[in-house]
Amino acid sequence: MLRSIPASLTFEPTPEPATAFCYVDTRRRLGHNTGYLWMDPALMGGAGGS
Repeated sequence: MLRSIPASLTFEPTPEPATAFCYVDTRRRLGHNTGYLWMDPALMGGAGGS
């Protein structure tokens, strides 16, 4: 079931490095929820970054 995101939860991107995390309901296909993490490469600061 898809749900729309309320306008109060949306935001404009900023130029600063950021992270984003979301859960996707994959219970029907995989039997569990799947979490995704996106991190701006600038946040790695040389600790394992490219």
